[in-house]
Amino acid sequence: YMTKVVFPAANERARDTQQRMIDKFNATVLHNIYPDGAVVMVLDPIRGNKLDPKYEGPYTVVKQGRNGTYTLRDTTGDILPRKYVASQLKLTLAEALDPNAYVIASIEEHRPPKPSIGRIEHEYLVHWKGYSTKDNTWEPYSHFIDTK
Repeated sequence: YMTKVVFPAANERARDTQQRMIDKFNATVLHNIYPDGAVVMVLDPIRGNKLDPKYEGPYTVVKQGRNGTYTLRDTTGDILPRKYVASQLKLTLAEALDPNAYVIASIEEHRPPKPSIGRIEHEYLVHWKGYSTKDNTWEPYSHFIDTK
């Protein structure tokens, strides 16, 4: 009785449950394919709190790997050190890439507002990625695209 009735019934029920789970997963997960040269944003995995931006970027898709991961390039032309899956990417408009945008390597100092000399917001001494320390500049808070 067990080998003729119970085990086949349990096996069939397990297959049905597995197929329902696969169908539910495929219905909820986006299966996007991004072409080379597409401009995307990347989901921030270490977002500090819910008020921080959910996505970082923009980045350009360099190529799609055999296993479905994407190699990305930032606005300075550097290839990102890790690869991303499609579910971590969000397509954006190509106009989002600003050719005049620079990437910050580090912030060296800051100074508070001083209305008496015309400085009305915090300023930061910025070391730019790809430039020497002699090219550091003081930039007001409003010049930053991403506050991180």
